[in-house]
This record gives sequence, C-alpha cells and structure tokens, in this order.
Amino acid sequence: MKPRFQKGNQRSPKSAHLPPDSPNGTAENKQPTLHSTTSTLTSSDLVSSLESLPRHLILQIIDEDPENALAMRATSRFIKSCVDEYAMMGPSLQLVEELIISGPIKDSQKICLSLIVPRHNSFHLELRLIRHPCYKKVRLMRKFMWNGNRDNNLFQVNIQIGFEGAFEYFSQSIGNNIGKVVIERFEGQLFPKLFNGKEFHHLDVSHTIFTQTEADKLNNTIRDHSVEQLTLTVGKVVMSDPVRIVLQLSNLLSSLRIYQTDNVEINSDSAYFFGVVEGDWPRIIADMFTRKLDKLCIENYWFPEYLSTMCADKLKEALPLLGKQLWFAASYGGYEGAKRKHKDYLVEGKVRFSKRQSISAPIRECQAQIKKT
Repeated sequence: MKPRFQKGNQRSPKSAHLPPDSPNGTAENKQPTLHSTTSTLTSSDLVSSLESLPRHLILQIIDEDPENALAMRATSRFIKSCVDEYAMMGPSLQLVEELIISGPIKDSQKICLSLIVPRHNSFHLELRLIRHPCYKKVRLMRKFMWNGNRDNNLFQVNIQIGFEGAFEYFSQSIGNNIGKVVIERFEGQLFPKLFNGKEFHHLDVSHTIFTQTEADKLNNTIRDHSVEQLTLTVGKVVMSDPVRIVLQLSNLLSSLRIYQTDNVEINSDSAYFFGVVEGDWPRIIADMFTRKLDKLCIENYWFPEYLSTMCADKLKEALPLLGKQLWFAASYGGYEGAKRKHKDYLVEGKVRFSKRQSISAPIRECQAQIKKT
C-alpha cells in the first residue's frame, strides 16, 4: 500500500491558530500546530527515522517512489546500500524494450548502444547504471522519444571497442531479459561480454555479406539466448549450401523474416534469393513449415522473379496440405487477384509497391493464412 504522508503546510482547524487575546481563544487553549511540530525536524532527524525502519519497509518505500531514489541515495551510506539493493532486485525484470547495436562508427573504433526503455522503467535502469564505477567514465545521453503509442526514453552511448569493462557494466545493468535486439554492424568478439546470460525474444540482424561463419554464429546466438523471432537482412550470401541454413533456422525459430537487399554481382532480372539462383522455393518453403517454424515473411524487391506465378500456384496447393496453422507472406512477380479459398485457409495475391524506385511496376505479394480445423 502506498504510504501517505501529510504535507508540512497542512493547517489544523482555524481555532487552533487564534491568538490568546482574540474573542474565541486564550493562552490556555492554544494547541501546537502540525506545521510548528514538523518544522522542528531536521533532515538528519528524517534520515534517522527512515534508517530505523526495517530494511524491507525501506525497499517498499523506494519501490513506491523510484523517481526520488537518486536523492535518497545521497542521504546516508545505509540508505545508499538499500537503494543499490533495490536497483538490482528482480534480474528477470524486462527493463529494456529494444537494444540497438551499431558500429564501428565511421572513422572511429566506437560502438553505439541505443536502449529504448519505457518511461516507467527508466528510473529503475538509471539506478542500476549509476551504482557502477563505470558510470562516470561513459557519456550516457537520455532522450525523450515516442515509439508507436507507448511513451519511451532513449538512452544512447558510444563506447570505445577496447573498453571491455563498459560492456560488462551495461550487461550487469540492463537485466537478463530484453524485448528485442537489433544488430546493425557489430564486432562478434564483443557479443559474449554484453549478452552473457541474457534472453531476448526477437533478434534483428543485418549482413551485407552473409558467410557460413556468420551463419554458425547466428545459430549459436539463437540457441544461447532463447530467440523465437528473427529478422534477417542479407545482401551477398557466400556459402556452399544456403538452403541448409534456412532449414536450420526453421528448426530453431517460430517466426522468420528474410529481407533480401541488392547484390551487385547478380542481374536484377535473375531469379535470385538468399544465395540461390533458380531455386525450388515452393518445395523449400513447404519444407520449412514442416519444422518448428509457423510464421514466414520473405521480402525480395530487388529480384522479384525468384518466385513466379507458377511457384505461387504450387504454394497455394502445398501449404494447406501441411495440416498446420501458419502464416506466410512473400513478395513475388506474379499477378494481382490470384486467390484460393477453402473452409480452413485463404491464399491470395495483393498489390504491394516496391520501395525500389528503379522498378516502376508494382510488386505483388503472395499471402497465406492457414488455420487448422
């Protein structure tokens, strides 16, 4: 229950403040007011009174008013220890909604960390950050931001790659659960220092060149951090068997989105996707859905011919036969209006305009939403 404190300027009934020579007041009936009583208390008295409380009650007071915890922390060594204990309580509490890692920053050896934190969690995170000696060594910027219909704060810091203690500092402060991790460019050897013991439901990774080594690291990351949803952006894919990788990912994930960017070595008219030219994607996609995967989105606006109308027709026939509730969407070079209905599924083609300006024709999207009866 939230403690209720009477304010110091609250007044007693009017008669209690009448002077002795007034018609309704005498020296004998004058009573001390609440204001006159509390005004005699010093800040030291208040701190002493607070310190006399059981430790669990002090923690409850901090929990009711975390915005003033930073000021309370400066009152005494004992209160400081209580605030620090409160800050590290609940390691499984999700403080960070999204963590974005980008770098090295151009012409420097720095990594940029951006933490998107709901405002109601921001003070708790700051309590964790300020208790560490590294707090004075990093320049942490806090900015207000609006994300969708939720009120968030943005914490941002640039860290020198050689300053390994800073990554451990943030690892200890952000808690064990993170909503989403976005890795734009990142030095792989730093990953364990920042994410040791962490779980995050959604991982978003971008690779200009996606190699077998990067694929192996990605698989290990998904296993080690209980990732269920992956957004993977790739350009050039360099490996002997790319199809094996997407099937491995389908074993590990429930949701997968693959975004294919440009590959300057491949003609835009080629049926190219994820390192494969003229791939049998209807068969591969159906095979992906026989595994753990139940949500798949493919966006390939650079090479729209990878999935022809004939391929879309094959998918319309194959997906309902899996007997599984699933969701599938893909860009393709087919025609609008392709639709197939059944009592327990719907497959249809929709127009979706490409973000690539050099393509004047709209890109169609093949969608399937299948509910098992």
